[in-house]
Amino acid sequence: MNKPRILVVDDEDHILLLLTHMLEQCDYDVVTATDGIEAYSAAVRVVPDLIVLDLMLPGMDGIDVCRRLRRNELFASTPILLVTARTDERSMLRGFEVGATDYVTKPFSLAVLRARVKAALHYRVGVRGVAHVSPADDAWLPGYRKVAEIARGSMGTVYRAVQTSLDREVAVKTLHRSLAEDPEYIRRFLVEARLAGSLSHPNVVGVIDAGESGGTYYIAMEFVEGSTVSRLLGESGRLEARRALLVAFQVALGLEHARRKGLIHRDVKPCNILVRDDGVAKLADLGLARSVIEQRLAGSPMDRVVGTPDYMSPEQITIENDIDARADVYALGATLFHMLTGRPPFADATTLDVLKRHLDAPRPLPSEHGAPVDANTDLVVTRAMAIDRGQRYHTPREFAADLKCLLQGKPPGWSSRSKPA
Repeated sequence: MNKPRILVVDDEDHILLLLTHMLEQCDYDVVTATDGIEAYSAAVRVVPDLIVLDLMLPGMDGIDVCRRLRRNELFASTPILLVTARTDERSMLRGFEVGATDYVTKPFSLAVLRARVKAALHYRVGVRGVAHVSPADDAWLPGYRKVAEIARGSMGTVYRAVQTSLDREVAVKTLHRSLAEDPEYIRRFLVEARLAGSLSHPNVVGVIDAGESGGTYYIAMEFVEGSTVSRLLGESGRLEARRALLVAFQVALGLEHARRKGLIHRDVKPCNILVRDDGVAKLADLGLARSVIEQRLAGSPMDRVVGTPDYMSPEQITIENDIDARADVYALGATLFHMLTGRPPFADATTLDVLKRHLDAPRPLPSEHGAPVDANTDLVVTRAMAIDRGQRYHTPREFAADLKCLLQGKPPGWSSRSKPA
């Protein structure tokens, strides 16, 4: 069983050494950073089980680091302990508002901090090396042998596994046991399997199998050797322009395939795009995908509130009843902006402000936010992110065509093409 991994961030060398020594004595795997920017990159690189984060840091303070981490789905449930000499209530409230799990003031007792770290790891659902794993891994699921945990989200956990009948590596997503008691969650999980299984495209993660065993609901998918765009951005800040365009082009082709099958993804974002080591990009996580017919028959308006604020289309925010593939075009445009610039289109704002800006703010240009791109690329990105969806690319295929033009060094031809029905 792997040791729990802890990221410790502090710009004071003596405190960093003290904490590192204390945690290593407790048999934890410790990674360190000394400023905010380095902290975020290190977190994305190693995906720690817990983060001990100083509030006052150079580069980017602990509040901003915490806020940015919580916007990344990789760290939705990661415990974050803010450590600071500030004891005022306002600082403490700010920490909790941006997602801190605990707040520790200096000077602190090592024994108390050790106990808080232990408690945070114990109560976190699915900490690597802490979560309960069946001792009989070979009897985990019929036909599959568990190898390692890859990721954990709000609905399920993804494992690297071996399909024993063919002796091949696969990714297996299981529904959390606590949710398996809810018929609605089971329905959504199985809907994901059915929808994803209907797709067959080189730029979409393929589904191999789905089922239930001993109360565990699972989906087996092809295993993609590579990284998510989210992790690549964490490592490099932003992607080289041509690489970003190539990733977006491939994802647009995958979205077009889904559209032709009558499906929309509704949550395109960096952590849902996998990039293989050979450069092939694949769209993943169809958990929010929905057939056009099923969507129009959805029960309450809240059933339709889905997506991620940084990439969500205006019509998803206003809960329109006829979401179509143009919502995916918008989200992919916002994701492309992030890949080119290293930041979402409307960064450094509260969630509510981000949503408002998607609705009415001027569209940001990648070239004005550090991206080394020309006016044609600016045009394509802002066209994909048009507030009025009638002004957007009508299909992912149209978007892909202009991305291909950019990759070939040609001007986009969007305005000269007819709009399909």
